[in-house]
Amino acid sequence: MQIFDTTEGYGLISKIFHLLRLIILLSIYTITKLSFLNIPFNCHKALGILMFFIILGNIVWRILNPYPKVDSVNIVEKNITFIVWFSIYVLLALAPLTGYLMIYSSINMFNLFNIASIYDSDFIKNYIINDIGMPIYALTNLMAIIHHLIVEILLIFLIAIHILAVFYSVIIRKKKELGKMFNFNNSINK
Repeated sequence: MQIFDTTEGYGLISKIFHLLRLIILLSIYTITKLSFLNIPFNCHKALGILMFFIILGNIVWRILNPYPKVDSVNIVEKNITFIVWFSIYVLLALAPLTGYLMIYSSINMFNLFNIASIYDSDFIKNYIINDIGMPIYALTNLMAIIHHLIVEILLIFLIAIHILAVFYSVIIRKKKELGKMFNFNNSINK
């Protein structure tokens, strides 16, 4: 199995990044929707921070590796593919950032260490809160609106488009897009 990406398909590292993003997103979504199970909401926050660092690593990996070629797609489809892909990455980075900015207590990272609240910073206290005159609750409420807009509407919508595009490519256009991710060497689609 290849470690690095090639123009023919994704390597092991890209596949692991993709799988980690999927597992973390499903975990965060499940924790949020099934909050009545008494799963600590701190776990949601910690997974969000973990997602942020995975996205950063994934972006660096994407820059350093070739991108698998796209099979005969017209320019409109190619541009839409790039816009959706780029938007998903941006939103996956913004969601944890806005989530971090909407809380004013520290985040416990699975009892390993704490990430301090940004509102403990003298810069935030002196510049944002005192000089601009924006109270903490107004800033955290603004971040909460952005966070929920990103996660509950845009990100889910774009991931749905991504999944539908894969199905369209594989089922309707008979392309081997899944083979690039899962190494189905001509066994499923040609």
